[in-house]
Amino acid sequence: MRQALAADEQNWEKVGLAARTLTAVIVIGWLFSILNWLGALYYSGFVVLLVAIGFAHLWVTRMPRRRVVWRGLLIAADFAVLTVAILFDNPATNWILPAPLRLELGTFDFYFVLLVSIGLTYSALRVLWAGFLAAVCWGAAVVWVWDQPGVTTMMEKPMNSGADWVEMHKDPMFVDLGVLLEQVLVIALVTGFLALAVTRARHLVQRQVDNDRKRQNLSRYLSPLIAERLETEDNPLATPNERPAALLFADLRGFTTWAEPRSAAEVFATLSELMALLTKDVFDNRGTLDKYAGDGVMASFGTPDVTAEDPADAIRCALSMQHSVAEWREKNPDVDLQLMVGVHFGTVMVGDIGAGERFEFAILGDTVNIAARLESATREQGYLTLISEACVDAARKQSADDIAGMLMDAKALLLEGIPLKGVERGINAYAIGPLPTN
Repeated sequence: MRQALAADEQNWEKVGLAARTLTAVIVIGWLFSILNWLGALYYSGFVVLLVAIGFAHLWVTRMPRRRVVWRGLLIAADFAVLTVAILFDNPATNWILPAPLRLELGTFDFYFVLLVSIGLTYSALRVLWAGFLAAVCWGAAVVWVWDQPGVTTMMEKPMNSGADWVEMHKDPMFVDLGVLLEQVLVIALVTGFLALAVTRARHLVQRQVDNDRKRQNLSRYLSPLIAERLETEDNPLATPNERPAALLFADLRGFTTWAEPRSAAEVFATLSELMALLTKDVFDNRGTLDKYAGDGVMASFGTPDVTAEDPADAIRCALSMQHSVAEWREKNPDVDLQLMVGVHFGTVMVGDIGAGERFEFAILGDTVNIAARLESATREQGYLTLISEACVDAARKQSADDIAGMLMDAKALLLEGIPLKGVERGINAYAIGPLPTN
């Protein structure tokens, strides 16, 4: 969460710097259009200094420590520079004004420009600090002007009528404390509303980051297809239904024997590495990872949505898994493991099972049992992969790809009448990859 907010804050600091730079260009252009070049250069120096402070703001976002202190100092520098530019006459021009008129040139609006630029961050505390400094600096400017010789206020000359008010405002040395106090009050109100807006924006970002984290967590345990459904729909699988689907079972032969003499850390590290490869193959082929079962996996193709490519996707996934494990074995020749895979296509029943707050997505039916039995039969038949003829036929009919060519490249051999436990009739299946005899 902190990393996401820090990255977003840095992006907005860049936006703020760009806005500050663009404002500086506009202001400098305006200065040169109304003042002589020396007078424009004088004020341009303050503008450039404010841009330099903007670069410092961006630099501070990359500091690992003491950022709060530096940010506070830089915000103070922003308002100090602006206040000095407002209060003191430009020595390069003939515009030498009475001190009270320095407060009436519209320069007060630049305090709001700085305040809003601070609001681009996600820190309400920084906005409050900026508003406090704006009020203090403007108040200090008023006190400084009030202290100048010849300055009068309502305290020295009370106003009892509208005519008195008009007469007093004709005096260039008159300071209307009521208006100036009102300006400080406006700064306070704007600061409060801006801090609330920044707090709300921060909460929205936090909520978005939290949703992204939940989405990532869902994707760790469920297929992206199921995770997406859970995000966008309420109980998307609550109603059980029948549908055609391809089921794939894969198991690591020899893993239990290999794991017995090894530490838990080594066993889990190796298993996690292999499961990551198999899971990627499932997701890359638009499958749903239904469960891990020890050193095996169960995947389905046709859940949550049925497509014409489901049987072909299951075949491609089985071949990809064998290729992934073969590459892994080349890098780990001391680990004697084989991946046994069974694939079948047919009608299944899908839906949620469970009660209360605990539900689990379930796939039931003979198709599931036959796919699991095919995976078990790989050992008796002496092949790494068995893909039922029903799955291959469905893929040939439905897929736009050359399934026959794919099987030919894999050197698949059709085995007829494979006996499966619990199945009355033998199953015809394509066998791929003779099981090593060593």
